[in-house]
Amino acid sequence: MTVYISDATYEALAQAAVTAQAWLEREESEHYSAADLQQAFLQWLESCIEQLAEEAMYHAFEGHDSYAFNRSAFRDRLNKLTPAFTPQEADQSIAA
Repeated sequence: MTVYISDATYEALAQAAVTAQAWLEREESEHYSAADLQQAFLQWLESCIEQLAEEAMYHAFEGHDSYAFNRSAFRDRLNKLTPAFTPQEADQSIAA
C-alpha cells in the first residue's frame, strides 16, 4: 500500500530533518545527511500510522480520553457524518 504524503507534510519533514541534523551535531556530535534524516522521519511516520491503525478502537472510542491520541479530531469527523438507520443502509452507502 502506498501512502500519500501531502507536499506540506513532506516539507515539514524536510525541515524537521534539517533541525534534527543541527541538534544531533550540536548535542550528540553525530553527523547525518538531511536526506537520510528525512528518510528516517518518513519511515518513523509510517510506523506511527501503522501503530495508530492497530490501536484505532482504543484511540477513537475505548481508551481513557487523557491517553487517547487525537480523539477529538476523530469525533469531529464522525460528527460530520450522517448515520444510517440500518446496517444494510450503511453497507449500501459505502458501495455507492
